[in-house]
Amino acid sequence: MICNGSGMASLLSHLRQRVATVHYQNWFIYGERQQAFDAIFADELHELQNQGKIAEIDRVFSRDGFAEKYVQDVLVVKKAELIDWLEQGHVSISAAV
Repeated sequence: MICNGSGMASLLSHLRQRVATVHYQNWFIYGERQQAFDAIFADELHELQNQGKIAEIDRVFSRDGFAEKYVQDVLVVKKAELIDWLEQGHVSISAAV
């Protein structure tokens, strides 16, 4: 699931449905401006990850530090892992922007 900012709210219902039906192979890629101000739903997502209901979370913040980082940067870096997920059939593509 790929989202930014308030777009995460629409994906949470999708995630909650997957968890309710015991689909735990979930990957959240989340982009926002600043971690100090924009860590929307971070506690809930990390709790789900700690429970093993989200396999992976990648959070990027474009205005923290000197190097800007965006969702597409995560996709480039994790290209092989994404391809592996696709090949294994762990696909329920959801994006909110």
